Amino acid sequence: MIVRIEGTGGREEAWAMLDLQGKVIRRDDQPVDGSLIGDLTQSPEDPMLVDLRIAGMYKLSGKKEKLKRPFVVMQKNTEHVVKEGATSYKVLGVVRWRIKFYSEPDLIIRRSETGEEL
Repeated sequence: MIVRIEGTGGREEAWAMLDLQGKVIRRDDQPVDGSLIGDLTQSPEDPMLVDLRIAGMYKLSGKKEKLKRPFVVMQKNTEHVVKEGATSYKVLGVVRWRIKFYSEPDLIIRRSETGEEL
């Protein structure tokens, strides 16, 4: 799965490839394309370690790896036709990182102020 990582605090956006063990399926059977699947956070101790929190209930832990051969994400340009029979593409971004998740999701158990599990 290729994802766009939006920059915060003035940082530019980046692209990464998520390597998941299994499928990402929505409960309402709608396509996952364009959907927010969770929040990526980097470990303050080691920026190569990454957590993905899915809908606030599950956590996947993974490792960030630099790709040996980056690749581009392109979109077919349908607005401007250069000449008949020719196809042009717009470059959306460059994928430079792979985030590999090795394990199954961990359930995040939260406790209310009274101490009972939510």
